[in-house]
Amino acid sequence: MTPNRSLASTSAAAARVEAAATIQWLARSKALKLDAVDMSEMGAPTRAVDVLTKATDTSSLAAVGVMSAVMAFVQNAGQASAFLSMVSEQAFRRVPFDTPLIHTESLPIPSGLSEGGLIPVGELELEGKKLTEESVGVIVVASDEAWQRVDGPGQGFINNLLQAAIGRAVDARMFELLAGSAPVNLTAAKDDSAAILVALGGAVQAMLTKSGQVLRWAVSPAAAAVLAPLSAEGRIAMSPAGGMIFDIPAVISEGLEPGEIALIAASDIAADVVDMGIMPSRASALRLPDGSPMSLFQLNLIAVRAVMAFGVTPLADAVMAKVTLTE
Repeated sequence: MTPNRSLASTSAAAARVEAAATIQWLARSKALKLDAVDMSEMGAPTRAVDVLTKATDTSSLAAVGVMSAVMAFVQNAGQASAFLSMVSEQAFRRVPFDTPLIHTESLPIPSGLSEGGLIPVGELELEGKKLTEESVGVIVVASDEAWQRVDGPGQGFINNLLQAAIGRAVDARMFELLAGSAPVNLTAAKDDSAAILVALGGAVQAMLTKSGQVLRWAVSPAAAAVLAPLSAEGRIAMSPAGGMIFDIPAVISEGLEPGEIALIAASDIAADVVDMGIMPSRASALRLPDGSPMSLFQLNLIAVRAVMAFGVTPLADAVMAKVTLTE
């Protein structure tokens, strides 16, 4: 590598690190009610300080010109989110938002076709499907002391909270939307390795329908634990960080129910992330799993709201095959 290329690569890597840190610094600014001067004194990256200098309203990071920070966040969160992983890998089909996606492709044109003659085409999509924007929001809660920590462990802790919460929320919504596209449903007993392989193979047969498709597996943590010991002569390799199933990448997703495995035809789905917002939260209490309330003030906790705007629209009748491992 030449010195110039090495320098350019180093500069690009530094820019990605700064972009990735911007989101959690903005979250910290809302939690602690910091302005741009406060942020600068605490060592915040220039990009985060610039955002607060130009606009204190960070409900739309796209509007204040830091979409690159949003995409850096998406890339970093991809390990724990099937949707964000497929966005960062550009596995989905990118299309314009709010535009009728009426389309078709011509069949091989006969050599004798005259000018003005009828063009033979495949199936014509006339429903005018559109990629429409929607959003999911989460409340991230941490102690005042955690929000105050700006060292590496402190920043890593806040980053992980944001990534896990947003990743879980967008995955849950994605699976809700894909469930309406007539998914293929298969089952197998979780203690029957042969049946599991048959079901996984059935999912591939159902989804792999044309050349050039991009397929991705999403696996619940419980299902990943079942698949981890399986090898299938090297065709399955699962770990807590994901892996491969039949040479198709697999991501661990908490958006699935326990025991569920989904094969997604990503290239038959229009999807993208268009914005993210970081805002102060007005929440004053937590509702614990048993239904009882708990005051944030009593626990010295601070809440911040994060909202991600995105779109998911299936472009085919069936874009997901789901395998459920049963007891």
